[in-house]
Amino acid sequence: MLEISDLIGKPFAEMKCWDLVREVWKREGKELPDYRALMIDGVVNEQDYGKEISKPVEGCICLYGLQSEGIDHAGIYLGNNQLLHATEGCGVCIERYSKYIPRLKGLYV
Repeated sequence: MLEISDLIGKPFAEMKCWDLVREVWKREGKELPDYRALMIDGVVNEQDYGKEISKPVEGCICLYGLQSEGIDHAGIYLGNNQLLHATEGCGVCIERYSKYIPRLKGLYV
């Protein structure tokens, strides 16, 4: 089980979605690049996220296109239809994973 209780409620200004993903993975002993390092000519290089999988597993990275056709949002699947992510309105929060499936772009481990 991922230890995330101290992250819930952090304001978006302190922890944006990719910062949250990096922190959760760091706690699991995995380093991820800074968001800017993933960008190539303004487009995110999906190859840097790890191995793509077809079904969510606990701790996997979930990438979304919420406001564009590209990738513009990230979160962590917690299991049991729960998504940990950070939004401007709520900060770090847990919502239903299924709510975001229509905009899902990829799952990575």
